[in-house]
Amino acid sequence: MTIKIKSKVRRMPALRRGRTIRLRTTNARITQNLGGGFRRHILQNAIIPAEGRMTVELEAVGTTRKVVSAGWSLTGGFDPEVFSTENFPFTDSVWRIVIWNDTSVPRTITPYLITKR
Repeated sequence: MTIKIKSKVRRMPALRRGRTIRLRTTNARITQNLGGGFRRHILQNAIIPAEGRMTVELEAVGTTRKVVSAGWSLTGGFDPEVFSTENFPFTDSVWRIVIWNDTSVPRTITPYLITKR
């Protein structure tokens, strides 16, 4: 007797090679001193294409500051179909986030970077 199980897991379409953008702290819209040598840099918005992905590299330049963490927020509120597939320190001064937009419309994100002296 053979039992067939249907998976309800939706397969993600093959990832197309997305665009890579590099945002630098020197062009931050807002830089906040968090105390203890930490700063939060809120960078310019980026548009993630519909049904596509984008690699966002956040770079601390012109300083001896090191990247500690990074994140992003979605303009217009939470949507489970827009998510990060990778989020990691690429070098001491660059943090890399890969974001997938599984919706049929382009979405705008606001990335931020935490650095420490």
